[in-house]
Amino acid sequence: MASPHEGCARGMVGRSVGVWLGNRAPSIRLTIDAAFADDAVGARLSRDGVALIGYSMGGYTSLAVAGDRPIAGSYETADGEIRAVAVLSDQRARALVLLAPACVWFRSDGALADVDVPIFLRTAEKGEIAPSLHIDVIKRGIRDPARVDHRVIPNAGHHAFQSPCASAMTRPGFAPSRNPDGFDRTAFQPIQYADILSFLRRVL
Repeated sequence: MASPHEGCARGMVGRSVGVWLGNRAPSIRLTIDAAFADDAVGARLSRDGVALIGYSMGGYTSLAVAGDRPIAGSYETADGEIRAVAVLSDQRARALVLLAPACVWFRSDGALADVDVPIFLRTAEKGEIAPSLHIDVIKRGIRDPARVDHRVIPNAGHHAFQSPCASAMTRPGFAPSRNPDGFDRTAFQPIQYADILSFLRRVL
């Protein structure tokens, strides 16, 4: 299931960031609650827990639900002060799939110390939006780095983990539709799906 995030509009920057960082995790909890409560969907779900799949900012959100303690910078808060972001973790999160995750808000000591679940982590060799700094934050911060299954996808850009865009949306000025020269996103997608499914079957 996919979740919208109230108050998280495309292009929000600056002092509004601290607000929507805190709004994202509650929307996931509400989505999980709704899924289990639904007569048609809930009956088919395991009550043992869920896996969260997050791409880019969705990676931040998945970590927040799993038990992290993010920090908003002074340029991201209304009063211009560095502040902890209030998030409420959910113990039902039993595994994470993080695709080019955004992780700069977890750089403080102990921010990821409570995250103790298996993590499927994929990053892009040519990903300019979530570079290696973000990955170092995860590996250095979580309780057991051995639980991270990390691979760098050769020649991939940040948007490689998204479905290919329709031809009408494919154009030079629209970054999500573009790929580094030689990277075949359409061929990569089935491989990604199979790897994620294998991971989830193994850990859940």
